[in-house]
Amino acid sequence: RFHGRIDRMFKSGGKLVNPEAVENILRRCPGVREALCRARPHPLLGLALEAEVLPSVRGPLDPEQVAAFVRKECEPHAVPRVIRIVDSMTLAASGKISRASPA
Repeated sequence: RFHGRIDRMFKSGGKLVNPEAVENILRRCPGVREALCRARPHPLLGLALEAEVLPSVRGPLDPEQVAAFVRKECEPHAVPRVIRIVDSMTLAASGKISRASPA
């Protein structure tokens, strides 16, 4: 069964990835306030998942610790290839996180 929006799902190396499900896992990681996942071109897989993570105010956040948390919860093909720690996230007019790709 698929959970979330089917139009956001994509294939990476022939396997279906649900960015919304990975975002939910990232949000459960200690020290993470918000997360956003996007498909990015990858030379071998076609597309690969990348994540932007907004830390909570508790302190610094290590991308490798976040990746280790996600590896415990996700299938290997759904683990983001890149995890970027960001200071802020762009909001759309609706107040939700903007999913538009940054320039």
